[in-house]
Amino acid sequence: MKTSKFFFAAMMAAAVAVGFTACDPKDNGGDIFGGGDNNGGDNGNGGGDTPTECLTVEQAIAQQGASGEKTVKGYVVGWYNNHKNASQVEFGNVATADTTVNKANVVIADKADETVVANCVCVQLTAGQVRNIVELASNPENLGKELIVKGQLAAYNGMAGVKATSYSEINGKKSTDAIAELLCYRVKAGSVDASVAAAVKVGDVVSVRAKMMRWYETPETSDATFETIGSAAAGAISVAEAIALCNAQEQTTDNKNKHVSEEVVVTGTVTKISDPWSEKYSNVTFYIK
Repeated sequence: MKTSKFFFAAMMAAAVAVGFTACDPKDNGGDIFGGGDNNGGDNGNGGGDTPTECLTVEQAIAQQGASGEKTVKGYVVGWYNNHKNASQVEFGNVATADTTVNKANVVIADKADETVVANCVCVQLTAGQVRNIVELASNPENLGKELIVKGQLAAYNGMAGVKATSYSEINGKKSTDAIAELLCYRVKAGSVDASVAAAVKVGDVVSVRAKMMRWYETPETSDATFETIGSAAAGAISVAEAIALCNAQEQTTDNKNKHVSEEVVVTGTVTKISDPWSEKYSNVTFYIK
């Protein structure tokens, strides 16, 4: 894996050298989702969730500090490692010796094989679907794929950035798509043997006993344990029913005041392992549908 260290001062100097040339073809304050205003007008494509024009990464670097949201398109080339012993761009999609892949950001460029930091933008992935469909830890296949994001053009992690990202689109998925997968967060062994729980894999049918909640935009479990692995538990609800239960809970952004449902058992098929079995914490995080 290639890495490239850089210094904040050098990066900011490069950004200043590029200048703040207005490159948005519509020059309309940044909303280029088919309308001429900041409310996402209708151009016949549904008005708001399909970008029709995007800035390149080079243009996004040039427009750092511009007002309003902008839409930027580029290729995912890596992620920013802000671990205290690293602080560098990692051009790849795998963990380093001192930290796991950061799920809160990706780095994009105009070329899929870019390895020069000055030609890149760091994208802040806000919690929820914007992050879920993009981050490289759970979606390593996104490396080299074209990404469209919408947000504020502002420095992030000491380099040109897109912050407060409100929209993402990659690999045919949009953050505005209806959510069909349930995040099973830190599921413990429960009724099954720990060695069986540790070996859970994509494609397995599982039943999870948990309370349901919707954290930011993500329907997920709370206080979860395995009920069965390899078969559906009797009386279990479907993933669609579990997501509906999550969405019915009162929302909050206060981590100390989560609103959860009564405990239920939900059955689904594992679609993605987000965090593999942890020997230290005896749990695993995955998605089911």
